[in-house]
Amino acid sequence: MPSQPALSETLHAFDRHAAGYDAWERHPGAQSWRARVIAHCIDRVSTGGRILDVGGGTGVDAAILTAVGFDVVVVEPSAGMGAVARSRGGHVVQAGAADLASVAGLFDGALSNFGALNCVADLTDFATGLHGRLRPGAPALLVVMGPFAVAESCLLAARGRFGTLVTRRRASLPLGVGQVGVTWWTVPALEAGMKGFALEHVEALGGVHPPPDLCPGGPRLRTWDARLARLPLLRHLGDHTLCVFRRVP
Repeated sequence: MPSQPALSETLHAFDRHAAGYDAWERHPGAQSWRARVIAHCIDRVSTGGRILDVGGGTGVDAAILTAVGFDVVVVEPSAGMGAVARSRGGHVVQAGAADLASVAGLFDGALSNFGALNCVADLTDFATGLHGRLRPGAPALLVVMGPFAVAESCLLAARGRFGTLVTRRRASLPLGVGQVGVTWWTVPALEAGMKGFALEHVEALGGVHPPPDLCPGGPRLRTWDARLARLPLLRHLGDHTLCVFRRVP
């Protein structure tokens, strides 16, 4: 298995890819997954509350949450991605997930969406920093990619793409003009790394819907993806997994 590229190479890849990164948003499946995550944020954080968006990328989540009344601060290490977020009117702090102590104030909730934490190899500093930035009892919604996605694997096998099935989820993935280092988080590993937090909810994004770049799907598939997202086994086997934690004293 190839080793992970250096952090500087990962950031370079995101910087150079920032302008086209939102192309993924055109997939209805991705839009459906984002809408579900946003709905969980709205349900768990009081309107007007402060939300810390860790690895907020181009600021899509922040723009949506700001529009419905939240005060959102985006923490993003890539200067290129942060510039796009600022162009949307976002409040951006250029920092990594392990540097949350540099962010001022306390927050009523936190979000890290669509695999931002997959670029973090060790959660210790992130969990400590996030614990210090959240009020007691505040939710942290973390969306990560795991090492195995059942719908993705079934689709690739059905198409005879066994080579892609073996190589798709590796320690180093291409993005734009560079390589991105990836840690594939299982739910138990994520829970073990989130010291000071209690896991209260898990659901799959893409448990029955393959990754949108492989299969656009349709309204019926997206409906079933949402309906079956919390099944005991399937909820761990999505393309992404939404884990909701609570900060404990």
